[in-house]
Amino acid sequence: MDRYYNELFRYGVKFTSDVEMTKDALNQFFIHLWDNRDKLQHVDNLKAYLFVSYKRWLITHLQKSKKHRVLFRDNIFIKEPSEQSYEEYLVKQIEEEEIGFVLRDAIKGLPARQRQLLQLRFYEHMSFEEIAEETSLSVRTVYNKLHEAIKKLRTVECIERLRY
Repeated sequence: MDRYYNELFRYGVKFTSDVEMTKDALNQFFIHLWDNRDKLQHVDNLKAYLFVSYKRWLITHLQKSKKHRVLFRDNIFIKEPSEQSYEEYLVKQIEEEEIGFVLRDAIKGLPARQRQLLQLRFYEHMSFEEIAEETSLSVRTVYNKLHEAIKKLRTVECIERLRY
């Protein structure tokens, strides 16, 4: 595990682009190997064996995952995920962090009520009806206030900050 963890992790991220899910699947893979160590046969090329076994394990894990179920039908890839290099993955992570910073700053600039409604809708995943009940507003008012907030977040200024 110590010797191949990082390489297998980078390999898994090429298929999933989901760091946490990849870590989880890799840890479960090593646990599975440990639990079944007495059933394993001797292999000449351990690295190749681990990579092939991990790929199969990861495909099985993705099939079980609701998030990635769309990728499979009848145990066959509908569209195989494109592999990306570790550098591409890091660049994507940095870009997503920058977008997050800009978005958080833009949200801080909204009125308190709009921030509250955004929090309830998009971070706490509440329905319009639940938000209306929680805030003592009508459903229509909740909808309108959220629409205004999103419209402000889509302003040219906010979009320009994301581009640079």
